[in-house]
Amino acid sequence: MRKYRKFNVTIAATVLGLFILLAAVNYVVDPLDIFHSPFLKENPATQLRFTKIDYLEKKKGKYNSFMLGSSRIGTTDPQLIEKYLPGSSFYNLTVHLANLHEDLAHLNYFVHNHYTLKNIYLQIDVPENMTSYEFETQDFGKRLHPHVQGESVLPFYLEYLATKPSTYFQNKIKANTQPESTHKVVQDVWGSGRILFVGQDKLIQANPQAYIQNEPSFHAKRQRTIKSIDTEQNMQALADIKKICDAHHIHLIMFITPHNHKLMDSLNREDYLAFLRQVSNIGDYWDFSGYNSVTLDDHNYYEASHYRAPVARLVAARIFQDPNVSVPPDFGVYITKHNVEQVITERRAQITRHDAEGNL
Repeated sequence: MRKYRKFNVTIAATVLGLFILLAAVNYVVDPLDIFHSPFLKENPATQLRFTKIDYLEKKKGKYNSFMLGSSRIGTTDPQLIEKYLPGSSFYNLTVHLANLHEDLAHLNYFVHNHYTLKNIYLQIDVPENMTSYEFETQDFGKRLHPHVQGESVLPFYLEYLATKPSTYFQNKIKANTQPESTHKVVQDVWGSGRILFVGQDKLIQANPQAYIQNEPSFHAKRQRTIKSIDTEQNMQALADIKKICDAHHIHLIMFITPHNHKLMDSLNREDYLAFLRQVSNIGDYWDFSGYNSVTLDDHNYYEASHYRAPVARLVAARIFQDPNVSVPPDFGVYITKHNVEQVITERRAQITRHDAEGNL
């Protein structure tokens, strides 16, 4: 009996020792910058859904307005919007691959925790909101902050410390032991919330044509394979966002992303057009998608997914009707239930011409 007890104690001590060792390694490396560990300075991946809410809880009251959307809204400087909305103090709550379900969760969190809310600047991405809805649970890097889901943060910390080394772990080691990447990205979590494409901006400034030539996504052949899968659920989330904003007198500004033409090439035509109609059934919005002088020019993008800061300025200038900014006349259309069918007819003809010209 004593032998078995000693054996069990040895096993328990070994398991505990291994956990402590793994936890210590994960804390030092801190692959998703949860603990802001001081040992490895470069953070190629940051768990934005956690770190941004963690920051906002510490700075509650500093911001009264929020930008919601995927990483594509990340290049928008909050000060750009603040100048159009006096009295506003914006934080850019951009998170990778966000859909409207997550935007709704964050808005509900702010309301239930009595954040001051004056404005919501909501960017609606077509592909994410056609194809994904549920919260990510398998990928630790994409989980919502526990407080957003009404849960304790302690299990989150413990699971993070006990997670075996992953791609995030390996990438963090590489980023701190190899020369700086030419595509370095900085997340300004503890300030504006925006994303800074530091490496890409240097390359573009040095030789924009070479950058475009060397960026594979600008030259990829695509088919219209992205179809509506979870659009209905995301539209319900959007309707709930609109309802909450109306009930709490929050100024809601909705707009559809100026997707690069290569990304537009991947969207099923009729599902995309139906998406425009479905958004109009919920509320009026600005649409910057389609093929126009901005989305057809690769100089405006880092790759086929993310637009650059000058495009964010054009979007804001169109929305707020800034007479001091020259916005291309074909960039941005205000869509309501009354003109959506006309826009859809024009957009269908535009896509048909685009495809007929051999762009696919």
